Amino acid sequence: MIIRFKQVLFFCMIIPLSLHCLADGYMLSGEGKIRFRNVDASGEEISGLYGEDLHTGLSLRQRFDLSLDVLLTDYLTVGGTVRISNEDTQQVLPPPDLISTTALAGWWWVNFFKGPFDITLGAYETNFTPLTLMRWDQDDNPLGATSCGCQVAVAGISGESLEELNADYRLEGALAKIQEGIGDITLLYARPGIASETETYTRNMFGARARLVLPYTRNFSTLTIGITLLRAVDDTASSNQALYDPLRSDVIGFNLRVPLVWKLSCIAEYARSIRDDNLLSTVDAVRSENGFVAGLNFKSSDAVDAHALVLHLDPYFSPLYRALSYAKNQQGIRGSFTFRKIPLFSHLLNVSLYAKLLREVKPTWNEAITEWHGSLTDFTIASTALSYILFDRWRAEGSYEFRTNQRVDDPATLADENIDLKTHIMAFSLCYDFTIQSTIVVQYQYIKNIDGLGQDSYDAHVPLLKFSFKF
Repeated sequence: MIIRFKQVLFFCMIIPLSLHCLADGYMLSGEGKIRFRNVDASGEEISGLYGEDLHTGLSLRQRFDLSLDVLLTDYLTVGGTVRISNEDTQQVLPPPDLISTTALAGWWWVNFFKGPFDITLGAYETNFTPLTLMRWDQDDNPLGATSCGCQVAVAGISGESLEELNADYRLEGALAKIQEGIGDITLLYARPGIASETETYTRNMFGARARLVLPYTRNFSTLTIGITLLRAVDDTASSNQALYDPLRSDVIGFNLRVPLVWKLSCIAEYARSIRDDNLLSTVDAVRSENGFVAGLNFKSSDAVDAHALVLHLDPYFSPLYRALSYAKNQQGIRGSFTFRKIPLFSHLLNVSLYAKLLREVKPTWNEAITEWHGSLTDFTIASTALSYILFDRWRAEGSYEFRTNQRVDDPATLADENIDLKTHIMAFSLCYDFTIQSTIVVQYQYIKNIDGLGQDSYDAHVPLLKFSFKF
């Protein structure tokens, strides 16, 4: 605890200094998060809002990033970030966020910007499309109405981390953008994995995206046509005997946005995935299948935003870096509606509704597609969230979410495959904004998981206190 206190004190001393650093060609900036949380549950294996593991008991997690940018010329900038964190190194995504539980870690970059060129060497953040390269699709967030209460985790990100999901991946390598006139081209190289003789191979990633963006003034939207190519491949020569097989993941995607009438637009994305899960074997199959998303979007300034989409992702559609919420082997519909800044008793209210209904495309058993049984799993997510401005800097937020995961016994073989899981999640938050970028949150979550088979039912109470700041 003494070490943690010294880390907090260090960054509290740095904050006032940053006010004087925007001079002489350099700028000091930073951000930090401190979270106290207690998990009290009736079971041992507890999951959070999106299936992430939660450890019972009281915990303190902290993350402090300090960045320095130095302007060498009018077009050339170098910078670096150091991070102090006590988060679980293996559970914070995406790589290469080089986070240590005991020591300083960080990343660096060099940026050249002179229109139409924008080139970065070192660390950078970027995303393409949800089905090709995107950490999290912001439109696929069931708690989209709230501002401070919806910072949740998803499967693959530990509840022990302070990770807040956005569209960008942070990568290391090189990124080049060329933007001119009615379009842009992006090229990237990244090294999202480093070899470990007992765990993994070095992973390299190559990508390209080209977009045509035509202004369409009738409804203040744009006609957008894009094509994306991405390859992630493990270097088989980088490790002698790793725990996991080396793989290659290729994906090519096409995305389209067409303004229609009023403030309505048609959106669609198609992607084809080619996946080889063992480059050292000529026997294992190379899987090639498709993902497709299409629907309508209605957007009125920053007040109203609504989506209605149809989704279909084949059983082996599995690009490594697609959005985390787009699971393979699922089809169905998704709808969302957000209405912001509703006047209510001289204050403003934000309301959000969200629903997703999915079913497996093919039967699965231990994640392997089989042909001898026929039962399918149904997934449902439905939520509503409210955010109400009480006073000048105070907000009250609340949300309710209902999830189901159900499957009946196989009708053909009578195999026991029954699943009957229901989850209720309620959250209440009180938020205070010290500044636009500094917030303190007091939150209480109640999670009730009901297993119809009587095996994994539990109740969990999760109060937390979190302070976030930027300067």
